[in-house]
Amino acid sequence: MHKLNLSDSIPSPERVAEIITAHNRRFGIPMDYDRMLEYYAYYNLKAYSNMRRVIDYIYPQGSKPSVAEFKDNKLREWLIKSGVRGLKTTDKGSISVAADALLEAAKIPGNTPEQAKILELCAEAKQWSKRVDMFGKVMDSHPIVGLETWDGHRMIVVHPLWVPQNTGRLGARDPAVMNFSKDVGDIFTVPKGYVYFEADSGQIDPRITQSWLLGDSTLKACTMAYNDAYYGYIHYCKHLTQKERDMGVTEIKPLEITDEQKAMRAKFKTFGNAVMYGSTENEARDPDKELFIRYIGGLPGRVKLQHNIEEQIDRGQRVFKTAFGTEIDITKGPSDSNYEDKASNAYFMHLVRNAINNPVQGTAADLMRYSVLRADVLLRRKAPNSIILQYVHDSGKFMVSETDYDNVIEELREVTAYQVEDWIPIYCTPEEGVHTSSLKRFLE
Repeated sequence: MHKLNLSDSIPSPERVAEIITAHNRRFGIPMDYDRMLEYYAYYNLKAYSNMRRVIDYIYPQGSKPSVAEFKDNKLREWLIKSGVRGLKTTDKGSISVAADALLEAAKIPGNTPEQAKILELCAEAKQWSKRVDMFGKVMDSHPIVGLETWDGHRMIVVHPLWVPQNTGRLGARDPAVMNFSKDVGDIFTVPKGYVYFEADSGQIDPRITQSWLLGDSTLKACTMAYNDAYYGYIHYCKHLTQKERDMGVTEIKPLEITDEQKAMRAKFKTFGNAVMYGSTENEARDPDKELFIRYIGGLPGRVKLQHNIEEQIDRGQRVFKTAFGTEIDITKGPSDSNYEDKASNAYFMHLVRNAINNPVQGTAADLMRYSVLRADVLLRRKAPNSIILQYVHDSGKFMVSETDYDNVIEELREVTAYQVEDWIPIYCTPEEGVHTSSLKRFLE
């Protein structure tokens, strides 16, 4: 576990991009060609099947277009003709048929179950087609190399360009390896003679939020009692008296984790962000969310934080700092272009959200960059035949040579774990080997 002070120096995004690029130059990022082919075929079939069902819904009788003939303009015609509600428009004024826009419309109560089903099917098909395009582009532009993966598959090797992002994390281009979601993560592999190793920081955002932004000693004690930020929220909101909250008690006895508690944890996990931004929305009148709004949203530290941020934005401030002092311009990023009226209240609240969220994300990125630097030193010192493959958000991925394994594995197990001053510890979840369990989907 890395022990840090808030005054410690954090390497710049540019320096970390250089480090990962140098590791990639030594070998690259190996990808399993045969497994990518399986995903390519699977998502092609799923997308085709969904669009076939959509066509059958829309054209119940008579001649029907083929899937290839059913273009977006035909979908737009049906959306208008059927009076589907909640549709969004693009910058050019046409109806948006992007997957996220269709899914949002599917949730509008005014739409019929059949309309909602068609919207969902189309959205899924578009998401799957996007995956097909991603796999196809990578396979078309990278030749199969003369090495086999650890499990005897064909392999391609990519060398992406690593570029800094506004929050201090890194993005990858040509190819955009970070756009492959975790459920297809087994396309990343290693050649024979190496072990694939991943180290992921656990609950990094809520632990930073509770430690740095909220700073409530009782809430921190609740999280420490369970070693879980979400059970910590539950205990603080539901199992403490107001007197205990006011007194700032730090002696917390954890409760038994029942199935009911586990279900509640999943729900509390969804409450955090909006309430941190000051939202009091609770249309469903969920009593648990009401408690979260009252006791977490109403924490003096959170209320004061938002008040100060609103005053700073009113004065024209647009650059805010992470816990380690890294500056972030909250107007940078694609979402800023969604607001044409920069004097509107909607844009003001957008800035408030960014001024709260971006420094948390940036602090996590600071820790990630510190980890890259330490991992680079560790591998050069103890594992010269091993390399950093990539860092995706808060997870480091490594190709560890079997000859280096014993020298380095124990320290790698802690490479994304952090103890920052008196913060709640941020632990590391290590995983060894390429996990192929997701391939069971092909047997469905």
